[in-house]
Amino acid sequence: MTHILVARRAVLSLGAAGLLAACGGGTPEVQSQPQRTIMEVLASDSSFERFVEAVSRSGQLQALRGGGPYTVFAFTDSGWNGLPVFLRQSLLDPSESQRLASVMGNLVVDGRHPIASLGGQPREFTTRAGTRLTVDPRNAERVTVASSGGRAMSAGAATAGLRSARLVRQDIEASNGIIHVLDSIIVP
Repeated sequence: MTHILVARRAVLSLGAAGLLAACGGGTPEVQSQPQRTIMEVLASDSSFERFVEAVSRSGQLQALRGGGPYTVFAFTDSGWNGLPVFLRQSLLDPSESQRLASVMGNLVVDGRHPIASLGGQPREFTTRAGTRLTVDPRNAERVTVASSGGRAMSAGAATAGLRSARLVRQDIEASNGIIHVLDSIIVP
């Protein structure tokens, strides 16, 4: 009887994992592509459509297509969908391009910073938008990225400050930098 229960649990676990992957809950499969730019690498994976769109709308597309090196903390589409609706709508409003540029600038750091280079210790970086990001790799299964400084974003009476996220993939190489994948967007 116990082997039947174990078999049922295994089938249910596999079914749940398949359902999560089908719903976009899985980790992106994007691979290092040292011959392509950061934007080319991200555009090659459908998990980053919202990130690529936000970079384009923010006016930072040219910078991430060349130049560098940069370290980019890219959120997935499921991370974008985790934002409150008012904030998603506000950020994509053409009249809010300055705000979107600030949010996207908070996800880009000058230089190439692989997680292994942190020596297992938290490290603070200043983003291109001037806020501070702290990357804490002490728990390898839950590397976190937290923002400090800046103001919470607001739209009308509602405010959101999503200041931390978890790294779900790290050290994805591109010709002009490195990409770390976040499970959600960071809004200081």
